[in-house]
Order: sequence, then C-alpha cells, then structure tokens
Amino acid sequence: TKKETEMRNWEKNVKKHLEECRVRGLVKSTLQRKAGQLLGWGIWLRMQDPVPSLEEVGGNAEYSIQYIINRTQFKSKSLTYSLISNMRCLGRHLVREGVWSENPVRWLKAPKVIPYSKNPRRIQKEKIEKLFEAAGSIRGSYDRTLMLSILSTVYSTGMRRGELERLRVKDWDREEGLLKVDGQKTGRERQVPVHEIAYRSIESYLPLRQNKLLATGEESDRLL
Repeated sequence: TKKETEMRNWEKNVKKHLEECRVRGLVKSTLQRKAGQLLGWGIWLRMQDPVPSLEEVGGNAEYSIQYIINRTQFKSKSLTYSLISNMRCLGRHLVREGVWSENPVRWLKAPKVIPYSKNPRRIQKEKIEKLFEAAGSIRGSYDRTLMLSILSTVYSTGMRRGELERLRVKDWDREEGLLKVDGQKTGRERQVPVHEIAYRSIESYLPLRQNKLLATGEESDRLL
C-alpha cells in the first residue's frame, strides 16, 4: 500500500542519515533520541489522510509545523529545540540526496534556551488558563481527560512531580476526595484534598483508563 511504501522510504532515509551521524561521532544516547523523533515524524505522516508522499512533505512546510505542534505540547523548550534541530538536519540530508528540492524546516526558528534560567515560583493566571485551554483541545477523550486530570491535580494540591508520578489507584479516596501522597522527599505520608475540578476530572478519567487497559490487553496497572 501507499502507506507502507512511504513508510519504508522514510525509514530508509532516516537510517541512512543516522548512520552518517554515527560516523561523525554522535554518542549512542543522542542517536537514540534523534531516531525516536525522526521515525516518529514518519509514523505521524503515515497517520495523515491522505498519506503525503516524501516530495509533498518537502514542498509543504505545514506537515513539519503540525508535527512539531503535535510532538511538543506540554514539553520543554529544550525538547522543542532538539526536535526542530534534528528535523532540520534530516531535511538537509534529504536535499543532498535529491529527495527534496528544498528544506521546509530550514526557516523554522527553535525557541531560545537559556541554560541558567529558573522556573518562576508563581505562574500567572493567564498562562495557567492557556495550559488548560491547550489540554482541552487535545484529540481523543482519554488523552484529553488524562491531561486535564494531571493539570487540575497539580494546581489544586501543589504536589511535586515525583509524587504525582508515584500515585497509585488505591491512593484515591473518592468518598472523601483525598489523595494519599507518599511524601518520599519529606519522609511524611499525607492526605491531600483536591479541588472540585480535580475531583471531577479524576472521576471522569478512571473509567477511560480502565477501558484503555482492556483495549490494549495490558494487565491492570497500579499507577494512577
């Protein structure tokens, strides 16, 4: 099929580009990250309807822009910078190989990364609203509800990222609207009440979570 043919062509060009990078001396971890981003670009293209040819991707920057938007939602500036940089390098390779007549990513500017910058202690209300608006626009009820649950839980409880990641299903007390936080950093386990918005988000998410596990045939995951 056209999808399979285009995917094989994409993978062939990506692997050739990665081999050139390996010969130049890039370390294994960098190559693995680059491979994940560039092969992911090909998978994303295959999901489009209709599936574009390699020539069409090279002649229309919109395919590159939409993939960047899709891949970098709620991600750091450094990841966005890395993605655009790797896409630009692949574009130069495809131009040299004669696959593309020009590099559509050439003119895209990556965000400026300041290594000594610090996260603000307080996030402005307008920025929080934009985060929730972006989460609410995510396609797919599972991914959308999951992201809204994460955001509402973080901002209504103030728990640390690690504490959020370690939450288990049994840590949720729906009767009292409480989350049991392990307090690994402080050494003190605590019960944290959640805001009504977080409560509703979590309760909406749990049935979708169960359906997701059943649909993928995975064993029941203890993590929330």
